[in-house]
Amino acid sequence: MPLILASLIAIFSAPLWIKLSKKIGASKTYLIGLIIACPPYLFFYFVSDLTGAIIAFAMGGFGYGANNTLFGVVSAQAIDNASIKSGMREEASYQGIFLVFSAFSRFFQTLIFTIVAIATGYVASREADQTTLAKWGLNLQMSLIPLIIMAIGAIVYALLYDISDKGARLNKEKLIEMGL
Repeated sequence: MPLILASLIAIFSAPLWIKLSKKIGASKTYLIGLIIACPPYLFFYFVSDLTGAIIAFAMGGFGYGANNTLFGVVSAQAIDNASIKSGMREEASYQGIFLVFSAFSRFFQTLIFTIVAIATGYVASREADQTTLAKWGLNLQMSLIPLIIMAIGAIVYALLYDISDKGARLNKEKLIEMGL
């Protein structure tokens, strides 16, 4: 149920994120979404019941609404910018790179789960009968580790993504001039 709620909030918040992106720009709105998506992970560290999980997932759904709504926009802006710099349209290459990094992130997630499970003594066959240390490891995997990764991603995005909406419009005009 909490995951369904998060998904619904993400979907229903999309018009708000679109409206905000038209007012302050896609880049800033996307960054706000990344920032809003971070606190629910910290909240998860302290959650121990279904009500808390529902609240955390609802908060996360709102932030992810921005990310899911605007990821395509900021990606397209970055691809347009790269096309102007290189003089060629190479969307397929960029998409391939994105897929490699997506697959790597799944590998990295599995590696983190494995390391935490081994370090904390988690045994899957014991189901809910885990040691306190193993339960703490599961809590880390649901809260602080994703929080750190998400915060690093938001910081990197804030530091490296410098395409304004005006810049994106100019890029579109340059692409037309270049015949791309």
